[in-house]
Amino acid sequence: MPYSGTIRYVVGDLLATPFPAGSFMAVTAISVIEHGFDGERLLAEVSRLLAPRGFFLASTDYWASKVATAGAEAFGMPWTIFSQKEMSRFIDRAVEYDLLPVGPLQFECDERVIHWNDRSYTFAWLALEKRAKGSGGHH
Repeated sequence: MPYSGTIRYVVGDLLATPFPAGSFMAVTAISVIEHGFDGERLLAEVSRLLAPRGFFLASTDYWASKVATAGAEAFGMPWTIFSQKEMSRFIDRAVEYDLLPVGPLQFECDERVIHWNDRSYTFAWLALEKRAKGSGGHH
């Protein structure tokens, strides 16, 4: 693995990690959350893992209008290509876990650059910041 001398790689369940609360300034999930998606558990664990002002950075399969994946699996798990409605709902839910979107949200897309598993779509990137304790409202 790249930088294996300075990065400690751990294989495990992102939804239930052994790490202490508040122990990370960044958690990344690159092409991960669309496989076996469980939004509540994901948000709860990411919020628990992040220190105040830490970031969750994720990429996921996306197309603004829904691309059906019911019954489709990838890597032995249910597969989701997120729609604008699903991404908006996930981001709204994230706020309840003190995870706030960074920067303006932009959901439009016009080119299906990914063609995989009999579907065509693109990728979306998401950045959420853990609200600092005592900061009150959104930023």
